[in-house]
Amino acid sequence: MSDHQRRLPEASPNLDASTDHDQDSPAPPRSLPSRDGDDVVSKLSLRESCSPKLKKELGLDMSRIFPYRNNRKPSAEVDYAPGNNYKFTMMMLVDFERQVPGLETRSYLNLMDWGMHNNVIAIGVGKRLWFARIDREKTPPHVGPSYGDDEFVNSVSWSPEGDDALAVGLKNSQVHLLDPITSQKIRTFGSCGVGSLAWNGRVLTTGTLDGHIVNYDVRVGTKVSRLLESHQGAICGLKWSASGQLLASGGSDNVVHVWDGRVPTRWLHKLEEHNAAVRAVAWNPLKRHLLASGGGEGDHYIRLWDASSGTPHENASVDTGSEVCGLFWSKDHVDTLVSTHGFGGSLSVRDNRLILWRSPMMFKIDEMYIESNDDVPAPPPRTSFFSAQSPEGYNVAIAGDNKKLQLVHAFTPPPPEPAAKPPFSTYNRPNHYTLR
Repeated sequence: MSDHQRRLPEASPNLDASTDHDQDSPAPPRSLPSRDGDDVVSKLSLRESCSPKLKKELGLDMSRIFPYRNNRKPSAEVDYAPGNNYKFTMMMLVDFERQVPGLETRSYLNLMDWGMHNNVIAIGVGKRLWFARIDREKTPPHVGPSYGDDEFVNSVSWSPEGDDALAVGLKNSQVHLLDPITSQKIRTFGSCGVGSLAWNGRVLTTGTLDGHIVNYDVRVGTKVSRLLESHQGAICGLKWSASGQLLASGGSDNVVHVWDGRVPTRWLHKLEEHNAAVRAVAWNPLKRHLLASGGGEGDHYIRLWDASSGTPHENASVDTGSEVCGLFWSKDHVDTLVSTHGFGGSLSVRDNRLILWRSPMMFKIDEMYIESNDDVPAPPPRTSFFSAQSPEGYNVAIAGDNKKLQLVHAFTPPPPEPAAKPPFSTYNRPNHYTLR
């Protein structure tokens, strides 16, 4: 009897139903395929009955039968940090835009600030002040007081104390403390040629273009202290830490100084790693001694420092390829910051962009280019970029050579915490038994 005429053995109860046959009916003929492919039965009919080894020899690996290429665009939320459950959201422009006619992109100045309590952005535009309220009603901007023919606004900074006072540093005269509603001067301070301002409670710190740092008590208008041995050039950036104890100053002499506000006679640390002027300095609000600094044209580096020891963080520097104009830390996520950039300095790097970073390895999460004015040749002039962070910390305001004020949603708010359960919400009342 040939192999094709043999009967199959009687099916056992635990065999699959597909192998059950009538005991009296002849079994269907079977033929095994050769490895050369002769008399190969259809792959679809054999894929359920073949062993894994035979499937592999016949090319029936199910994971390769239907190849798939993922061509869809990535989601707007991507977890860029291995081991981190927080999902970063890509930066995007907010539906807000205002024309700022006459804005001059002058380097080493700080011409923009965002009010912490009044939600108003102030910009120094030549000889006058320009204000824009950020609200849903899209209130039109208005122009503030104007200064003399030989005077220019060099820096602006809102008071953090809730009185909505605005400090204005002028090029050739003093610092004015203004009431923006009435445009009246509240105080006048003696510093001349102020390019940067920083608040520490009721103390206003001024950085002059000749390298001096002076603290003023705005309540009485008197000088509190003068920081000695500061910089050999213009003071480009000033920032107090969240604790109010440490001050960082960046200068056109390529140096960053860290000062102890309680002992203001001499700097604590002198940081000399940058090769260009330093305008961007920022303290991490969640890590007390973590300082970020950004170099200007000719340096392009962002560096992270341990302010307690004055040493750079290991592997925590990155060449961004363009002038670093501003640095802003997230107020909710300790290792996330945004940098704003002006002049690219090379044909391979465009001007006016924002980069979202994950520290301390300075991993680039996202990058956004901002429309620039194609009518302005580069270089020169240099297309510096002005920026400010919103009070809640999620948005960044930007303005450059395109003469526009725009808002960028840079940081994602943290996910809401689950609602707290009321006390004893999971307590099960015991059954009541009748005592006998």
